[in-house]
Amino acid sequence: MLTKTSNFPIPLKQSFKITDKWMPEASNRARKALEIIMQKQLASKTNKNLWSSSTLGRTGFPFEFAFTTNKNNTLRYTAEFYTPNSTPSDRLDLINPTLKELGSPTISKEWLDCIREFQEQGDLKYGAWIGGRHSTLSDNYKLYFDIPNTGSSKSEKWANKLLGIPIGFKDRINLLDMIGLDLKDNRTELYYRIEDMHPMELLPIMQRVGLEKEYPVLLNYFQQLYGKPIRHTLPGSTFGYSYSIPLSGNDPVIFTFYTFANTLFGGDMHIRKKILKEALYRNWNLGYYKELTAPLQNLNSFVCHHGMAGFVIAKGMDPFFSFGITPSTEKL
Repeated sequence: MLTKTSNFPIPLKQSFKITDKWMPEASNRARKALEIIMQKQLASKTNKNLWSSSTLGRTGFPFEFAFTTNKNNTLRYTAEFYTPNSTPSDRLDLINPTLKELGSPTISKEWLDCIREFQEQGDLKYGAWIGGRHSTLSDNYKLYFDIPNTGSSKSEKWANKLLGIPIGFKDRINLLDMIGLDLKDNRTELYYRIEDMHPMELLPIMQRVGLEKEYPVLLNYFQQLYGKPIRHTLPGSTFGYSYSIPLSGNDPVIFTFYTFANTLFGGDMHIRKKILKEALYRNWNLGYYKELTAPLQNLNSFVCHHGMAGFVIAKGMDPFFSFGITPSTEKL
């Protein structure tokens, strides 16, 4: 085990003690990767805001564990990577040096130039994040690129070229919010945000990629997990959705419908209770999540550690649930 992880802040130290127990090989791979990805934050002794000012999660912590109910043998996370004095617009220049140090394939100049052109159209929130996926024998990385919420014609034209015709909503704004690039699976993921969504609007959104037959399946799955019927309104005001598109081959497009976990279930203690109840009922293997979130079992504060909740589907695939959570600052 690496001794350098003594530099980890307490929430990461506590979390990785548990991670070591449940998936030791993957945990060690993740530790090594994070020493590279977050090396500047870990080395900083003066800027305490580095650990509380991130836009990645609601707690401000610059690291989030990711869970999916269909893949329980992989350690997944998303993290900030930057130098203490850098700005969001500086992140693109840090990507390939970081990937090289990780021993990962890098991103082509064409891709970086394309993203840079999109990012120059408006203000950025974070610039870029990097996601890690570690199993017993392998490492994979996914990049997340911040796209300004300006309705830029450049980014929209690029997205429309990938997806085909735009969605025919009248007087509705669907903002391309983020672009993901999975380096191993050679997929790009387009993330959109929409306000005050009507349940029926999900149908044309899914129809855009030929998933209209999956609409009732996904809506039913959403209702089952939410625990209430959906008729004319959805809970909350802010929703998102994404299309994960293969850049080569004939793999299916994967669709995800997002909202905040606390919009659906309440505070951390209620979200945790709901997820574990569903895990028992649906035979989800979430023992690791249960132990990792034990400090949250009685926590019901306004600031929530659980982040986005996703409902995922593709042709020929049963729907599954995904969610993120920042490490707890509560004592174990």
